[in-house]
Amino acid sequence: DAGRPERALTVSGVSLVYSRRERSGRVEGEADLRTGGCRGTSATLSFAANADETALESAVFEGKARMVFDGGPAGARGESEVAAARIAVAFSRQPSAVDFVDAGGDVVLTLRTPAGQELRLVAPGAVLKLDRDAGPTSWTASGGILAEIVEDGGFVRLEGETASFEASSGLVQVHRRPGQPAVAESAESRIEADEIISGPGREDLRASGDVDCLLRPGEGSRAQGFFSPTEDVSISCNSLVFRGGGPVAMFTGNVRARQGADLLRAAELEIARGTGDMRGRGGVAAALDQAAAGEAAGGRVELGGQDMVYLSGTRTLTLSGKAYVQLPRARLEAGSVSAALGRDGNAVESLEAKAGVSVAKDRYEGRAESASYRAATRRMTLTGRPVLTDGKGGSARGGKLTFDLADDKILIENEGPGRATTIVRS
Repeated sequence: DAGRPERALTVSGVSLVYSRRERSGRVEGEADLRTGGCRGTSATLSFAANADETALESAVFEGKARMVFDGGPAGARGESEVAAARIAVAFSRQPSAVDFVDAGGDVVLTLRTPAGQELRLVAPGAVLKLDRDAGPTSWTASGGILAEIVEDGGFVRLEGETASFEASSGLVQVHRRPGQPAVAESAESRIEADEIISGPGREDLRASGDVDCLLRPGEGSRAQGFFSPTEDVSISCNSLVFRGGGPVAMFTGNVRARQGADLLRAAELEIARGTGDMRGRGGVAAALDQAAAGEAAGGRVELGGQDMVYLSGTRTLTLSGKAYVQLPRARLEAGSVSAALGRDGNAVESLEAKAGVSVAKDRYEGRAESASYRAATRRMTLTGRPVLTDGKGGSARGGKLTFDLADDKILIENEGPGRATTIVRS
């Protein structure tokens, strides 16, 4: 329909043969097909016309095939193109409108959005569905894919066996290869999983199924909770969610976070990516190296409870709900425990415990309303009606009960004017 340029279709090349009986044609050499919103080129082109020969039904480009889809008026729908050894297209009933593309052999797909995001995909095969006004509405790729999404100067690379995209959601979904995980990698992290979903923004990402996540240090990288910002953090879990426009990274299901000798376990873990604050739920345990906090070289402290809150501003780690602390020489249990961590490393510098406090060392157990611990002196002090039992039926009470873990002594200070201290060798 030459009277309507947006519907016009032109075919050109070095030679053209058309059979009216079969309603099919073939172009040899520098084949070129142009129609509203797209242009295809290749070494050869085969095409089939509809029954009344007013439009094409299908076309096949072969030999360095390439199709470019323009951005519409003022680039309103973004631009896209696909290159491959062979590209087959189908036309909709709307004259001269391509609505289906099947590309095979060294496929390179490039999609650009009006917002400035660009996706580049490499795969053995890809299928696209298109809308004349909206451009590509969906695509799938298979046979081992490699994709890169670039936006605002950052990037994320995706690898897997298959990938798919829906324009309505802006999500790219990638599945694992046989024997190999799907991968999402950026300057800040590397994620391996059975399934990865990226989008709609470059920093928006979800992963599920045997997830392994590596958070990397470096300029511009996100805060990593109480872990050092200068070293990698490895996190395994069942699923994770990163929201580029939100403040929290969420890890769920059998979470294990490790950096060097430090380990954190939880059912759920949230990291505030702007501040470094953390929250853990469903049973939390943190094992931290203590060589810099007055303990013997290689000493470790494990802290646990049902829930955990870490505040990066004060370097305070609080456990609640059957909270406990396992020190090298004693164990503390309480309703809640707060630990102050060192500025250099995660050594526990002090502890404050409240509600139903119990301290066990060898055969001795102390009970009180509250307790405090200082790593520099290695002394645990119980206050609030403390009671010491020896495991043999004996007990002692005082105003203050101190476990001296450095000297293996227990000090019981009496109340009142006749104040005295009893020392028990533990």
